[in-house]
Order: sequence, then structure tokens, then C-alpha cells
Amino acid sequence: MFVNERREIILRILNEQRSVTVSQLTERFGVSIETIRRDLDYLEKQQKLQRVHGGAITPNKKYTFDVIEKRMQEHLDEKKQLSDKAVEYIENGDMLFVDSGSTAFAFALSLKNSGKRVKVATYSSDVFQILSGCPNVQLILSGGLYLPAEKAFYGSLACECMKKMYADKTFLFPSAISLKYGAGDFIYELIDLQKIIAEQTNNLFILADSSKFEATANLQITDNLSTCTLITDEGLPDSLYDLYTYNNIKIIK
Repeated sequence: MFVNERREIILRILNEQRSVTVSQLTERFGVSIETIRRDLDYLEKQQKLQRVHGGAITPNKKYTFDVIEKRMQEHLDEKKQLSDKAVEYIENGDMLFVDSGSTAFAFALSLKNSGKRVKVATYSSDVFQILSGCPNVQLILSGGLYLPAEKAFYGSLACECMKKMYADKTFLFPSAISLKYGAGDFIYELIDLQKIIAEQTNNLFILADSSKFEATANLQITDNLSTCTLITDEGLPDSLYDLYTYNNIKIIK
């Protein structure tokens, strides 16, 4: 097989499954690791792909951020699936930080249905409303300025409230996940709160449906995904799952 033909096939594979590992390509073409690495380096210089440890991904897409009402109607099955999975890691007596957003809505419903006895601190009015009728959930809602577009509180008062607490587990719902850039979002008013709850916890869980992987956002929450547990839906391609685990990132789907 000619070099150019092999490289075209590599790009077709990437177009179909968004990522590929070096081991998959060496097995596919029957060539050495060094040969594949040269192919990937060449294609990266042509800006056709992005190299990562252990393989390559398609160039990061810019996640399109819509109003929360529209986001609430997108990927409903996937959000329920990953939320139900996340609740399995919660134990009775846990103190939880819960982020805001459309996935937060699905997560709060799953937590409510689980019947688990927990304490929840949040700045999301949706999360508060869903859990407020649960006798087994003790709720803390931060004060501060209210952001109607995101149904969340923000500002110095909200930040000071969250800083005074420490959680057993934090559940964060970013808009974009990337091997290179970490977890990101778009709401300037909420980014400081997201960073606080990501840091002040024993266990950080990041929940994102598969459409948000290998995308970028304007604001970075954390660039270190190796210290958290990623939870997504079964729609995440196996090749992308393999790349994340190869990079020592715990991911559950």
C-alpha cells in the first residue's frame, strides 16, 4: 500500500469514529509503530488531525452553546442513562456538590428517584426545586445574584457559600470535554463556582453525554481529567474510550 493511500484511510477512519489508536492502525496496516507515528505527525502538520498520547483525534470542534430551554430537550435518553449510572456511586450520608445546567436537571431526577439519604449543596434553582420535596434530602441553596438564563445563582455571595463547605462527591456538568484542554464551559458568571466545587471535594465526577467529547469551550474548568471520574453514555465510540483510558483517565459508559 502506498503511503498516501494509507494516510487517506487513516483520515476516513477518523471521520467515521472521531479517534483512533496507534495499536489499531499498526494492526490494520501491518506496519511498525514508527511508521504510523510518522503518518500521524505528517497529517497533524497538515492540520488534518490532532495527535494525542497513544493515537489521534479529529481536530477539536467548537461546541455550540444554546439557551438552557433548548439544551433541556437534547440528548434526553443519554442524559438519563449517564445520570442513573452516576447515582450508583452515591452512598447514604454523602455530602454532594451539584452543578447547574441541563444535565443537572436529569441528574436531580435520578437522585430523587434513587431514594438515597444525602445532603446536597447547589446553586441551581432547578436542582433545588426537584429535590425540595424529598424527605431524605437535606438541601443547601447558595444565595447571590440570580441568572435567569441558566436558572442559577452566582457572584461573590454564592462563591463564599460554597467555599465554606467540603463535599464527599461533586457532580459537574461541563459543555465540552477534551484530552488536550480538559473540561470547559461558556457561562462566565458560573465558572468560578464550577472551579470551587471541582476543587473542594474528595471525589470529582464529570458527567457529559458523548456529543460533548473532543469539543472545546471558551472557559476552562479544569485541565486535569486524570483526577476525576468521567461518566458518559454508551454512544461514545470505543476508540475514543480506549484513548482516554490509555491516557490514565477513568471513564465509565
